[in-house]
Order: sequence, then structure tokens, then C-alpha cells
Amino acid sequence: MNILYKVQMKFYYLLILGITFFLGCKTTVIEEKHEGVSVQKVSNTEVKLIAKDSTKDISLLLNRLIDNAKIKKITFGDGTFNIAHTIFVQRSNITFQGSQRSVLKATVKQKEKFNLFFVNEDLRLGGYLCNVHYKNLIIDGNNFGFLGLLQFNRVENFSVKNCEFHNGGKTTKDNKNLPSEWTDGIACSNKSQGKIIGNKVIGMSKVGIYVAPGCNTVEVSGNIVDMRNLGVNRTGIQCLINGIIKDNVIKNCTGAGILGQTIEPTDNLINLGIDVRPYNIRINNNKIENCQIGIEFNHSVLYDDRIKNIQKLNPRLSVSSINDNTILNSSFCGISITNRDSIDIGRNNIYNDENIKLGTGIQILGSNYITVKNNVIENASQNIFFINNSKNILIENNSQRNSKIVSKYEIELRTEDNNIKNINYRKNVFKSMKFSNIDLIDKIINIDK
Repeated sequence: MNILYKVQMKFYYLLILGITFFLGCKTTVIEEKHEGVSVQKVSNTEVKLIAKDSTKDISLLLNRLIDNAKIKKITFGDGTFNIAHTIFVQRSNITFQGSQRSVLKATVKQKEKFNLFFVNEDLRLGGYLCNVHYKNLIIDGNNFGFLGLLQFNRVENFSVKNCEFHNGGKTTKDNKNLPSEWTDGIACSNKSQGKIIGNKVIGMSKVGIYVAPGCNTVEVSGNIVDMRNLGVNRTGIQCLINGIIKDNVIKNCTGAGILGQTIEPTDNLINLGIDVRPYNIRINNNKIENCQIGIEFNHSVLYDDRIKNIQKLNPRLSVSSINDNTILNSSFCGISITNRDSIDIGRNNIYNDENIKLGTGIQILGSNYITVKNNVIENASQNIFFINNSKNILIENNSQRNSKIVSKYEIELRTEDNNIKNINYRKNVFKSMKFSNIDLIDKIINIDK
């Protein structure tokens, strides 16, 4: 009898435990009441927000859920969610996931310019955040002019995948005299490290995707960035650290609403498809369309000393690459290299429509150890351009696509200090053999048509 009683008690205990487990896993509404959304408990670590009234602000509710350390994942159902205040993420190990029809929309312009979503470690605690992820969300800035729609600061292993970012600024006419309205789409800074993959960034008024100095390696791949020609000084992707930029589509950085009516570039106001500064970066297989300069590789004060120390040991120790890119309708220059060393430029197609004349195909200014091989250039007033202090350059197997426009110069050499040296020119196929400065031909060695 005693044994039977023990067996019965054990059976009831297991039955109650099973029922408790089942109820705990079942989707139920948790104790969070809100006019704009209902909050469902999916599991002990996940909640789901269901849109009810898109006119109601959910900012405070969302910030409360984020502050709950037990919640590891917040999912959003279909519909529009009103965001009237900055959403702060100051903790690790959390994922925000939408349905690809979940729209998080800014609805009130803030008095002080800030980020719409700001992932930032708590400065009072020090250290870094890690494992913060955004997936399948649509974030709409509503043209209110934030610093950024989504920014990571001091975050390791972050990711932004298959999200959309819209309406980050105003048109040229609206913000001509309001630089404070400029907005980045996705930005990361201050030793952040992660991946930005497969997103759409449309209609930003400053930079589509911005990777700031001081970040660790960031991969930017498979994104579509359409700047919608929203004014001057716009850049599709700007990366100021070592990293990977590949398989992206960047377009409409001309600085004007109508293609061909571009604002003339100056030192401070120019529109770039991809702008990079570091000494070890891969820019491969991107398509860049309707930007004043397709790819600009410029100098950086932050990296200059580091680069010089590396190149004292071996000039080719750390080589960046610009390979297999397609650059279409760049009114000023296809690829521009300024005061940067050790770069391979290969297998790029640089061409313009006949009604939009390309100024220069590839421009190299004051740079060393540059290899230019197997590129195709069409409709350029000059195919390759050098000026001042360019040394140790290999130009090989480049060609000009059939076009009605014959380049003014195949290679233009221009220098004030007669310091262009050791340029190898081999097996290039252009329509004509023209050099702008006959006096500098002795600087070119191994001329081989």
C-alpha cells in the first residue's frame, strides 16, 4: 500500500510538472497593457508585439521590454508601430525581428538631434555590448532628420540583416541651408564589429551605411543603397576602417534630382558611391550607378602613421583591392586614388552612357605601388590620369570599350615637381596612343602596346 501511494504521488507530480511546462510554453498575453499594441509571451525569453493602433506611441513600452534582461528576443508582427522617442539598447544578447512587413516609424520630430535606434553600452558600466541583432524590419525615419536611423557604438558581434531603412532626410530644396537635417541610415562606431548584410537603405540625406574610424572589422555586403539624389556631399557607403565591401548596389548620389544635371564637385561637396580610407580593405563586385565619383580611396590622418610603419617593413605587405566592380554614369571619375599606397585595381568595368560623358576613368594622385590591370573604360575624356609623386605603377591589359567618344588622352601625366617615376605600361588596348606630356614619357618604362 505504501509503495502504491508513492507511485501515485510520483505520477501526479509528473503530471502537474508536464501541465506547468505546457502552459509555460503556450503563447499567452503577458501583463503589459498598451493602446497601440498587444504584447504576447512566446516563450520565457521571447515576446511578440501585435499592432493595434498605429497612432499610439510604443517607445516607452519598447524601452521597458528591452530593459528586461530575461527577454532575449522581441518580434514584431505585420503593421506600423509608432516610435516617438529614441529607442535605447544598453544591454547584450538581444534580437529584434520583424515579419518583413513590420514598419517601425518615427512620428514625432525630436527637439534635439539624436538617433532613432541607438545601441550603446552604458558609459557608467564601461566595457562593450555584444550579440545585438536586427532582422527583417522596416525602419522609417519619416524625413525628420535624425543623426542616424540605427547606430551601434561599442558593440561586438552585431548584425543587421534583411532590413529596410527609408526616408532619412529631406530633398535638396528643403535642406539646402540645414546641414543639421543630414541623416545616416546604418552607422557603427567606436570599436564596434559586425555584419551589415542584405539590407535596403533608401533616401538618406548624408550616408547610406557609415563605418566610422575606430571600429573593428565590419562586413558590408549584399546591400542596396539608393540615395535618391538628395543633395550635395552624399555618400552611399563610407568605410573608414579595414573591412569588406562586396556585392552591393549603390546608386543616385549625383546631388541633383535629374541625372546629368549634377552639382560640380568641390573639396567639401561631392557625392560618392563608395568612400574608403584605411590601408587594408576589399571592395569587390559592387555595382555603382549615377554617382559623381564611383569609388574614392582617400588619405586618412588616423591611419597615415600606421601605414607608413607597415610600408617601411614591406610596401606590399598590406594590399587593398578594388576588383570586379561595375561603375556606370560617374560624371567626374570612375575610381579615384589619393595619397594611398599598395592597391590592386583589376577587372573593373567603368563606363557611361553616351549622353553623360565620363571625366576620368581611373585617377591616381600622389600614390605608390598601384597595379591597374584588366579594366575596361568607356566614354572617358581621359582613361588614366596621374598627378604628382605617383611612383611604382603597373598599367597592364586595360582596354577601351567600343564607343563614339575618343578619349582626349589615353594617359594624362601632370606634375609640378617632375616626380612621377617608374610607371610600367604594357599591353593596353585603347583607341589611340596619346600622352598629355611628351616631356614625361621618359618616366614611363617598358612601353609595350
